[in-house]
Amino acid sequence: MTKILIFSDLHGDKDALALLIDKIKMEKPTTLINVGDFGLFMLGRDFDKLKNLSIPLLNVQGNCDSRWEFNKKKLQAPPIYITKELNDRKIVATHGDLYYDWKLFPLYLDAKDIFVSGHTHVAHLYQNSSGPILLNPGSVSSPRDNNEPSYATIDENEIVIKTLFNSIVLKSLKI
Repeated sequence: MTKILIFSDLHGDKDALALLIDKIKMEKPTTLINVGDFGLFMLGRDFDKLKNLSIPLLNVQGNCDSRWEFNKKKLQAPPIYITKELNDRKIVATHGDLYYDWKLFPLYLDAKDIFVSGHTHVAHLYQNSSGPILLNPGSVSSPRDNNEPSYATIDENEIVIKTLFNSIVLKSLKI
């Protein structure tokens, strides 16, 4: 079964990365999606801990991500957005600074698709009546919504936003 773990706005927080890696091991996703502002310049060698999990990692560039830092580490700088198929759904992930509204996005999205963004540090999950499902996993390092740091998972049946510290479900949606 496909399971995608989505996180955003790590901003180089090594403690948050350690907790995130624990959650990744617990959740056992088949794919990881980083929705930007990773903070590679602050993580240094700790980035290898995430790469060494041997789970495909898809990254999008956030407004705080430096292309120079990726090049320095001989990594390809991430794109502005990525797409991933999940059965008949299209998952589109972008940081949210440029494409902050799904209506601005250059690809057609319908009601079964999922538009994922970060940037605001506010966890959000909404079934749009005229467009895609809207998902923001919140921030794994510094949320701005009076919640704990959070991440999201998507599988064939459900989207869930959970707290990073103790996996309390903040929001969920059957799909």
